[in-house]
Order: sequence, then structure tokens, then C-alpha cells
Amino acid sequence: MSRVTLKMIAQEAGVAVSTVSMALRNTGTLSKQKVAAIQKIAQDMGYRPNPVLAALASKRFRDSANLQSTPVALLEFPIDGQSEKTAIFYRDHISKHADELGYGVTTITEKELARYANPAKTLYNRGVAGVIITGQPNEGLKLDDPLWSSMALVQCGRFRSQLPMDCVRPDIFQSIKLLVDQLVSRGYERIGFAFGRHGIVLEDDEARYGAARALQHFHLKPTQCLPVFDGEFTDMDAKLAWIDHHQPDAIIGFTPADWYALKNAGYRMPEDLGFVSLLHAEDDQSPGEIAGLIQQHNVIARQSVILMDQLIRHKQSSTPEGPVNVLVPSLWHEGRSIRPR
Repeated sequence: MSRVTLKMIAQEAGVAVSTVSMALRNTGTLSKQKVAAIQKIAQDMGYRPNPVLAALASKRFRDSANLQSTPVALLEFPIDGQSEKTAIFYRDHISKHADELGYGVTTITEKELARYANPAKTLYNRGVAGVIITGQPNEGLKLDDPLWSSMALVQCGRFRSQLPMDCVRPDIFQSIKLLVDQLVSRGYERIGFAFGRHGIVLEDDEARYGAARALQHFHLKPTQCLPVFDGEFTDMDAKLAWIDHHQPDAIIGFTPADWYALKNAGYRMPEDLGFVSLLHAEDDQSPGEIAGLIQQHNVIARQSVILMDQLIRHKQSSTPEGPVNVLVPSLWHEGRSIRPR
């Protein structure tokens, strides 16, 4: 008996071959009823997928430069302290990695999305298979619309509060511990956690504060434990007053802007005060000057695309038990703002 082909199933179902292919792979935007009907026809006809052809099709999907890209959307929202430059950095890497996997990315800003009466319906009608969200969506983005369930949703990077979807984000605890380990290994004994918080407290503000207190409790001597600075990270007057009062021999700042503010205030680093930056400028104006961390935005973007790709291919949304979090570690960046080992 000859092998049942997609064309034979399509003729029996009265649909296109591409429709049969999507139904059997559980991809695309077909209704559940249409998918079930086609799958039943295929089963009744005795269809069995050819593993060799499936492997070749997968290779063509990934390798062909002329393929019809599967549409996905990148929704960009602002977040406190996130610069437009950071948003563009994520955007460029997400587009690059999505293109490598055969997806065509449309970037939609918060302002553009506000013009959609029903964002879920608009994206659904455009055939969007997956959505990556950066920043913090406003209340206008109603994620309870059932049409979102037809798309693979992934949250990328930092946010004020986690959305009900899988997420790829920086590993906050690993970042703080890496900085503390570097300072302790160089003999610093009064480490000041001076990164502060945003005006509207973000979830990663809570994580940083918790990491600082845990490291003080379990890894530092009582004489090394200073009160954690809990003012806004942009309030340099309060931060300088905190440093003057507690007299740390090294501080963990939020960004390289803290280093410039300390320098303008007359501090010499590392002679007077060691300094490391939690968020290091990856294209800093003074290369080699400021020690700190590099959050791997390119890796976070790539893992977000990979996660979205897996969800699309397996026709899944976030797990019933709750969203999955993929934590990406930061890297150490050596600099002259602390003394050498």
C-alpha cells in the first residue's frame, strides 16, 4: 500500500497542503476544530510522517535564505531607569537571532500599540506566532484575552512585575555575589551596598536588597556589615551623605554614573574608595577605568528567542504551575576603580 501523503489528506479534507502541514504540526493560527478535523482525517487514512523528510524539512526551515519567515512581534515598553539605548540593544539582538531561526520580527512600541483597539486580535489576524515583550507593559495591554493563548509569549529582561508568561532575565543574586566575591578577594572589609532602588520599586530592586542582606548574613563578618543604602539610585546627594556617614572602604554602585559623581565629589578610586558598578556600560567612555559587571543583553535576547521558538514548535504556553524563569549570569569586567588582587 502506498504511503499516505499530505496532498492526499488535503484532497480528502478540501484544504490546501500547507493547511494540512500546519494542522499536523500544531503550528499556525488554525482553529482547534479545524486542527482536530484534519488530524482525524489523517489518522483514519493511516498517515505516518516520514522521519527523513521531516528532518530535511527542518533543515530547510533553518538554512534557507529565501524562506517565508514566520511572523513574530517584539512589543517594547519603557521601564524606570531603562534607556532607549538598552531597548534598541535588545531589539537588534532579538531581530538577529529570530532571523536566524526563520522568524520575521515586527517591532511595535508602546505608542504604536496604543493605536490598536484590540492588540491580541490585531496580532492574531496578522498570523503572529510568537511575542517577546521588553520593559513593563501598561494596564492597556489586556493579557486575559483568549487570543493570546494562540501565541507563544516570552518576557525579556528587566521589569517592574512579572507577567503571566515565561521569562528570560538577569540573575540578580549571582550578580551581587560576584561583585562581593571580587571585593572580598582583594581585601576590602567594609563593603557598602550603595546601588539603591528605583523611584517605583521594581522586582529586581527587591532581589538586589535581599541578596545584599543574605550575603551580609552568611558570608561577611559583623564588622563588614553596613546598612544597605535604600534611597533612590538617582539621589546622589543622599548617596554621598550615606557614604560619608558609614565610611565604607568599597561600594557597589548602580551604574558608572555613580563613579563619575564620586569623582566629581573629590574621591580618588581606588586610593580613597574602591568602586564596582552593578550595571556596567558595555561601551564605557573610560575603557578599563571602571570595574563591575556586564549584563549579557545579547545572551538574554538570544535565550528569549530560543524559548519563544520552543513554545511555538511545541504549541505550548507557560506551564500550568507558573511561568518558567531563565536566569542569565553577568560577567566580570576588570577595571582600575578597585585595587588589584
